[in-house]
Amino acid sequence: MRSSGIARLRMFGMAGILLCSLASSAVALPELAPSDPAEAARAKSLEEACARTTCRTQSRELQFKLSSGTVSMQTDLLPYADESNIFLYPGDTIEFDFAADGKSMDAPHFSRLVDRLEDPKLGNGALVSTSPRADSRANFSFQFAQDGTGMTLKVKSDIGYHVKYDVIMFVPEKDGLKQSYTSSCPVIPYGSAYETWPHPIAMIVLTGFRVVPDGDYTCK
Repeated sequence: MRSSGIARLRMFGMAGILLCSLASSAVALPELAPSDPAEAARAKSLEEACARTTCRTQSRELQFKLSSGTVSMQTDLLPYADESNIFLYPGDTIEFDFAADGKSMDAPHFSRLVDRLEDPKLGNGALVSTSPRADSRANFSFQFAQDGTGMTLKVKSDIGYHVKYDVIMFVPEKDGLKQSYTSSCPVIPYGSAYETWPHPIAMIVLTGFRVVPDGDYTCK
């Protein structure tokens, strides 16, 4: 897996080891042998992660059309969310939750798989929560999908603050996966947002969730 050398990746902690499994699943890359120290370390990190949070239980085959032909890969049984990060494969539609007061945005929690995202809801002329909760949590949901040869990420927030996050994408190429940072836009309170890319993406990692000031609509 080639790295762009972006400083933000240092925030991942054990996630960096987990992501190696994605690279080793690419058709153009050799798989690590079970006795390989790197594979053993990855397997141990994954086991530890799945002991403290919810992990995927089924692997799926993904196919991507490139200029050089079609490539395929198997998804790994990664956590949905762990260590401040959310992991999304194409085809995922997932609801997470955060502290509703916006003070613990570094701790996304997997809530459930859903069929679709709810549309924003108006109340007295303003956006309001579509799924009010009795506890101190608020939902934040994502739908990541292939759209022809490109990708679309739909976001729905039930948090009453402007929320920004960083996106690391893993782009399939004929010789493996290219890892790079991509821009994203803030999500307005109780609103939704869309991000699109004109090329295939094998997986995205969302990290650095934070509340930004009202009126900050900078996409970067």
